Amino acid sequence: MIIVGFLLKNVIIQRLTKAVSHEFDSKLEQLKSKLIGERSLYQERWKIKRDTCLKAMSIIDRAFHNHVWHGSISNLQPLIEPLDPIEIEVSEVRVVHNELSSCCENPEIIDLFLKLVSGGNSTVPADKRNEVGGVVGMNEIEDFRQLVRKELGFGDTVVQQTDCPWVVDIFPLVRKHFKEATK
Repeated sequence: MIIVGFLLKNVIIQRLTKAVSHEFDSKLEQLKSKLIGERSLYQERWKIKRDTCLKAMSIIDRAFHNHVWHGSISNLQPLIEPLDPIEIEVSEVRVVHNELSSCCENPEIIDLFLKLVSGGNSTVPADKRNEVGGVVGMNEIEDFRQLVRKELGFGDTVVQQTDCPWVVDIFPLVRKHFKEATK
């Protein structure tokens, strides 16, 4: 009788251990699957945010390109006179504005984007902005980059390489050669 009781006890313990182990493994797999799904969703959202921020920077670069810059290297200001104008479609700016509004958590990114692409005042026509004032300076592009870095989780500070936060031009002869080569 003692042997039967001992064997029965061992059988019950083994079955309980298997049942608990199976339940634990099942819950662990569910948790792993959920975490993988959440990570995948986070990565997809981050890629959308990154791509949108890069598109915004590209539009800002083109908007800045459409100015002749003057002043000291640390305080360059735009004149509203295109050098080699690059067309920027308003519809493209609107799409990126909508994307930034949809995916960025910091509203300063959206506000500064609009300020940078509109020359400081999005309600004043481009040919009247110098009369009204509010023209943006080159240092504000660095502010935009800083906000994007924070939004994407790359940290709070950027080491500025030079006193000029934006490439104004390449050597004129290189630009001339490039234009001739691409004709």
